[in-house]
Formats: sequence, structure tokens, C-alpha cells
Amino acid sequence: MCARPYLAALGALLAIAPARLPADAPAPTGARIVGAISLRVRADNLKHWGVPGAQAGFVPDDDRSAYARAIRAATGARELCRALESASGRDALVSAASTRGDGNLNHPSGDEVQLHFVINVARRAPITHGTLYVCSEPLFAILSRGAYPDERFYQAGAEHRVRLSRRALTLVHGAVVEVRLAASIDATGW
Repeated sequence: MCARPYLAALGALLAIAPARLPADAPAPTGARIVGAISLRVRADNLKHWGVPGAQAGFVPDDDRSAYARAIRAATGARELCRALESASGRDALVSAASTRGDGNLNHPSGDEVQLHFVINVARRAPITHGTLYVCSEPLFAILSRGAYPDERFYQAGAEHRVRLSRRALTLVHGAVVEVRLAASIDATGW
């Protein structure tokens, strides 16, 4: 029984736990976020789909820079990806990482794809609070219209992306935090 029932309820979609690093991994100089993004796309007429990659970024709550404000204000995945890209290397407080997909753009409807990333967060304080943001590159999807023998295939537009975030993430200097995010997408209207 979990002492905090609200955390147990979130367990289905999001898990946060200390992670162990392999023995040969260098010790983090601040904190490290080890993340996994699970995506699943479904539709009756979906033939296959895939995701080329994603971007992830950690923004401390006390970062008031224009870059951090742009990341927080981004309402869509495209805006968020642009804001994370702009902040990367320019705002010392924003820590970001990119991840590539599995290279397979032929996943059947309902198949799950996992993207993994690692973000090293520089030491600023013994404890840092902030938000983790994730945005995907455009999802690739081939759908069908009609029925055999007049079935036709088309590619979904490039505007379909995923945007996820995890608020109230607490990082402790020298620790590794594991974060899992998940999204299930209904592609019926594509």
C-alpha cells in the first residue's frame, strides 16, 4: 500500500524512481534525468506509423529568462520544440537532450514505441525544482481510404506531434531520477 495514494494513481502513466547507473557510467556533476517516452497510435484505417525522434528539456522553476518563459508558454508541440531548440546552449539553466526513434516507421496500429533520453542537469543547488518538457518530431503515419479493390493510401500531414510535461519534478544533487511519460493517440480523424 502506497503511503501517498495520489502517487499510486499516477503510476499507470508516470513513474518516478531513483535509477541505478551502470558501474562504468560517470557520476553526474549535478543531477541526471533518465527518461522514457511510450507512444502508441491507433486507428482502424492506420496501416503503419512511426516517430523519428523527440526533444526533452528540464526548466528550473526559478529560471525567469526569456528562453524559459517561451518554453513554459508553448501551447503546442511545434512551438515547444522550437523553444527547446532555441534555449539549448543559450540558457545555462535549461538542460536539454534529443532522442532518435527506433528507425522503424512501419509499426502497426496499437503498437508501442519507446524513446529514451538522458538529461544531465548542472549543479545549482542541493535541491532543484522544475518541469520536464517533451515534444516529438512529426509522427509518420500511412492511412487508408476506401475498401479493396478501391483502397487508397495516404500519408497523414506533418502537423501531428506529441507534447508532454511533468511538473513538480525535484532533482537532488548527485542523484539520478527516472521519469516515464506515456501517450496514446487516436488517429481516426487524420
